[in-house]
Amino acid sequence: MATYYGKTHVRAKSMYDDSDEDDYTVPIPEGLTEYFEPSKPVTYEQSLAWLTDGIEPYPGYADEYNEWDKAWEMVNRAQAEADGHPYLVLPTAHPQPDFDDDGRPADFDDPEIVVNPDSGLAKLYVDEDVETEDEDTED
Repeated sequence: MATYYGKTHVRAKSMYDDSDEDDYTVPIPEGLTEYFEPSKPVTYEQSLAWLTDGIEPYPGYADEYNEWDKAWEMVNRAQAEADGHPYLVLPTAHPQPDFDDDGRPADFDDPEIVVNPDSGLAKLYVDEDVETEDEDTED
């Protein structure tokens, strides 16, 4: 069954629409351009190498790009907040290792892929000699 989410106004905007209507209601920092403009000239080949392989056209290019990208991220977050749709920011999780009863880090026996050097066939090997907690509780 379909869920009714209420009415909303949808406005289609053509790429040819040159209206002066501003989509942002929050202030955009001075000098923040819509498209990234590096401080030094960059050729098409250098831009392509940056986009595909991560090769900087000149030292500091990545820093300039990251600063520009971070500035737009802050503007977009502020706009989302102003529109009543704040971002959900969760704290970073720092996983801790599991410890056994003696206080040593637990070593889990993960399955391994073993390749037979003679035949070239691979098979999954699981150490079955290791008892698990489920096996200990069986009566």
